[in-house]
Amino acid sequence: MFSCECHFCCANPNKSLPVIEQVTAYTCAKATAAMASLRVLALACLPLFAVLHADAKTLLGKVKATGMGVGEGPSVAKKPKYTATVPGFTPPSGDQRMNEFMAVDTSGEFMRHLYIEEGRTVCASATSRNRRPTSESPHSDDVVVVEGMLRGRPETRVHAMFDGFQGRHSAMWLAQNVMNYLNDLRDVNEEEITRQFERMDGDLRAANLPGGSSALIIFVRYEKKPTEARVVGRQIVPEGAKEFTSVAEALGGPLMPVVAMNFRRDPRAAKGIYTIHVASLGNSRCVLKSGRTAIHLSTPHTASSHKERHRVQAAGGVFTTVNGELLLGGVVPMTRAFGSFDFKKGGQGKLQQDLVSAVPDVTTFFAYPGDDIVAGTAGAFAHFRSHAAIAAAIALYPVSPETVLDAAKAMVVNAKRRKVTKNISTFVRHLPESRTRSQKMLEGTSGENGEEDFSIDRTNELTQALQAGFFSFLLYYP
Repeated sequence: MFSCECHFCCANPNKSLPVIEQVTAYTCAKATAAMASLRVLALACLPLFAVLHADAKTLLGKVKATGMGVGEGPSVAKKPKYTATVPGFTPPSGDQRMNEFMAVDTSGEFMRHLYIEEGRTVCASATSRNRRPTSESPHSDDVVVVEGMLRGRPETRVHAMFDGFQGRHSAMWLAQNVMNYLNDLRDVNEEEITRQFERMDGDLRAANLPGGSSALIIFVRYEKKPTEARVVGRQIVPEGAKEFTSVAEALGGPLMPVVAMNFRRDPRAAKGIYTIHVASLGNSRCVLKSGRTAIHLSTPHTASSHKERHRVQAAGGVFTTVNGELLLGGVVPMTRAFGSFDFKKGGQGKLQQDLVSAVPDVTTFFAYPGDDIVAGTAGAFAHFRSHAAIAAAIALYPVSPETVLDAAKAMVVNAKRRKVTKNISTFVRHLPESRTRSQKMLEGTSGENGEEDFSIDRTNELTQALQAGFFSFLLYYP
């Protein structure tokens, strides 16, 4: 039963009629021939609908008789929610020439890179195994989600970096599955992101993968008509926050006041702003470049942080110096990470508290059109001695829509020249003033000095992914 909405006769539009009467009763002289044909077709399909209805009733009766819920089967062991889902990620190109070229790189000299241009996104990432290969970890431990798109959030893009330790297994699992979890976010805020991080860590434990991984996840959303916010510099203070420590203050900077920002009166926001949420675990970093100014968007979770060191030691953790670096238990290079379950409750040590926490720091910033986001794993910044030195170097990088790929590769080259031995991965995104109509995705390889050797056009894959409305493109060293 449903209401007839015929506008070609005097029938009451709110009158409720059986389907068969609705199909036959109102084919009047005013109706077009096309509508009459549709009604005849609907009438012809009624027997098929009756058969399907009968089959559905029979199936429902069988389900009730067996005592199982719809879609259920015999009792089986519980598995992680997303281990059997259709992958929402696209791996690097399997081009034979490129892979053969990378296979001869026994000394970690080469790098692999991916450039994406679409809508309000102009970004690039570069990764290098560098001098890290060992018998336990013959590949790079870094895996980058260069760009991802969430269902139902067309103006939001996701970028992520996972830096694995004791192998790449955890980092790879996280990069391949992260978008499935982020799709379950009811809102992009600290509470929701923390909940999904806890779920990921729980399912990673169930997957029984060795080692662990840092995580840096960046959400970028364009807002055409921003209104007001309480801010400290560029950092947005969460609504209802009783206590608030800015990233600048956490890194040893001065205490800054909270002010009310009215973007409608800000001429720099005339073309809108970008809202940036950063969720971080571990020692990867994210920086906002605005002209000749660089602003840290995240804080590293290592023994160098007094707050983190105090938390771990209070829970019974011990740091050991290995090759000049303080490692938790002589193994873990960070105090917050996915995995490393021997240092969490339920591990072998029967700890009462997590020494390595999977609770992220979540920060929110605003950026103006024309600004840039620069991020990297620990290897990209290992040659700097202070937070100020990192900011000063990034402030001088010549980033523009045309040079994002060059900037990403230059960061890798500079770290190598400073004798960094870790894996190195970088990410650079320009925040344009207007939406670009072009779409482009290029993947390539470069030599030690950043000169491109191979390039593959993967734009068709990007176009198809945008039409699907859900994707993530991964980059890692083979």
